[in-house]
Amino acid sequence: MASLEAMLGDLLGQDDETLRRTLTSGLFKRDGTFHLGKLADLIGLDCEQATFRQNKALREKIDSAEADIRARGLFAENGTDASAPTKQAIGKQNEARFLEWLTTVGSEQVPAPVSHTGRLYRKALWATYSAQALLDVERVPTWFNSRLEVKEALNALDVKVVQNGVVTICLESDSIADDMENTMTSTLVRNLRAEVKMLKEQLAAEREARRKAELEAKQNEWQTQSVPTGKMPHKK
Repeated sequence: MASLEAMLGDLLGQDDETLRRTLTSGLFKRDGTFHLGKLADLIGLDCEQATFRQNKALREKIDSAEADIRARGLFAENGTDASAPTKQAIGKQNEARFLEWLTTVGSEQVPAPVSHTGRLYRKALWATYSAQALLDVERVPTWFNSRLEVKEALNALDVKVVQNGVVTICLESDSIADDMENTMTSTLVRNLRAEVKMLKEQLAAEREARRKAELEAKQNEWQTQSVPTGKMPHKK
């Protein structure tokens, strides 16, 4: 966080011409956003672009700096930087880096995090890889399951953890707290859904009752109009 704030502060402190030259090196795209990979490279310290995507506080710092730079009118927001790597290329790069790092997990230097269930604690694994505090990680990346090689590598490591085939570190208390939070969140969501369903049913019942009341009122009105008065019809 401190390294990112210092770097963004230095950038925003530059005059317009200097800042334009700095950013046209590929750090800033023409769509008005930072190239996160190049941003991570500038910070160094094994910083990964995935860290910016996963950490809300860092993302807010970057968004704020992007807005300040766009406000200075240094770039035309009329398209993306053609030289920037595609999402597919970035995804493959992220996968390759993660898989390479994953081969070191389970060693004395990088013990595999284990949850209270005795399984691989994947959220803690991602926190370690992305250099984030566990509390800052809301969930693991979706590509943990969507990318086949990553999914298989994680499952293989999980088997080794269960079989005591790798060096591990027990994070029982953290994982219990995590499960409790997830359970509480799930319960809250279920309760809210049940409440919404009940309100919808009440609304539907009220609409039906109102429709029946309006229909009954009209029927009464028609009956009143058609009741004989007892008077003889007027003859001409």
